[in-house]
Amino acid sequence: MNNKKRLLATLVSVLVLHSPSVLAKDVPATIDAFTAQGYPGEIVALYDPGFITITLDRGETIDTTYGDIDFDILYEWEQQAKASGKPRRVMVHYTLADGVTVKDVNSDIGFSLNGVIEEHPIDMAMSACTEQFSTTVGMHECSALAYHAWDRELNRAYAALGGSNNPELKAAQIAWIAFRDKQTEYLAAHYGKMQGSIWGLIYGEKVNDITRQQTEALQSMLSW
Repeated sequence: MNNKKRLLATLVSVLVLHSPSVLAKDVPATIDAFTAQGYPGEIVALYDPGFITITLDRGETIDTTYGDIDFDILYEWEQQAKASGKPRRVMVHYTLADGVTVKDVNSDIGFSLNGVIEEHPIDMAMSACTEQFSTTVGMHECSALAYHAWDRELNRAYAALGGSNNPELKAAQIAWIAFRDKQTEYLAAHYGKMQGSIWGLIYGEKVNDITRQQTEALQSMLSW
């Protein structure tokens, strides 16, 4: 059984302990419901080749690499912002379809963020989801949303590195999938022995960490 099915099985085992009235508070179908509206902030530094620092109004700092735009365009934009004395205000969005994207609030300039992000919008969405859906069932479903988001980011990074057209990468990824599945089986067996619904939540967190770590390993290769 792969980790997607294992996570679902764990979730189902918890769901049966709750009444339909609890399940009536539906968690959104995708993480986009928590992230697509965007997070306001401003660009505080721009580096060549391809590094950028953005501070969000809510306090997080994003320091990573960007793509889908020429450095010259961003550099010219930066010079115009400096000349005007106004901060470079942006909105940072995350969607399953597009990943992390940045949009200038005063122009049509937009680009993607494709490197490792320590304080990722997926984390922000997970916090918002569990705050809104704080039952055990709700937190399980929020964890499942985060899992699917990290899986999507893994596939995005894999494709950016050449995907199946990169024989060495393909072989490494196949080996990692085998490791992931065995690790997930071990985690299920380990936490399945524990009494209490909290262990199901910890299991889900551990499963998410496996995919996140591989995602960030591949994303780091896009930078160097």
